[in-house]
Amino acid sequence: MIETEAIRYKWSSQSGTYPDYEQVIPTEFKAEARFDTREMMRAAASLTTLAATKEAAILVSIKDGKVRLSAKEESGEALIEAEAEGEAQTAISGAYLVQALKTLGGIVELKVNEPKSPIVFTVDGYRLVVMPYFVPSKAVAEAEAVASEAEGEGETEETAEQVAEDKPKRRRKAKEPVAVEA
Repeated sequence: MIETEAIRYKWSSQSGTYPDYEQVIPTEFKAEARFDTREMMRAAASLTTLAATKEAAILVSIKDGKVRLSAKEESGEALIEAEAEGEAQTAISGAYLVQALKTLGGIVELKVNEPKSPIVFTVDGYRLVVMPYFVPSKAVAEAEAVASEAEGEGETEETAEQVAEDKPKRRRKAKEPVAVEA
């Protein structure tokens, strides 16, 4: 309970055990990069504006001493100067990336392992962990699109056949002559 001159605050708490979150945070990394958050934030904000939604994925690649940010649809790209070691690629929500960078500030270290592993940002002994955004590879996406088209065509034919069978056949009435007076 916190009491001030004007008001008294009381927080209720829950009893129990907190889950072991340390199991989720990776300890080994394929690539690490150190960079200025302001430069990365400007690039991430620009890429999220190009995307359809703020939650759109931004592909983060660490390679050759640089961090490359690109929009999923390849509608834009930004290169960030960084001190980088190793090579890795992952994706993150544009909104989450901007929010993480605003929280951290200054020179931050980005650590990446696998595309499906959490992304770890560190600054001054603090860690911020962000879950990656799943982005299927182009080959997988194309194969899924072809498969769904084939399934869609098959379903259309079956549906048309079923409708034809279920629909009662109608007989047309013979046209009767109509008398017209002038």
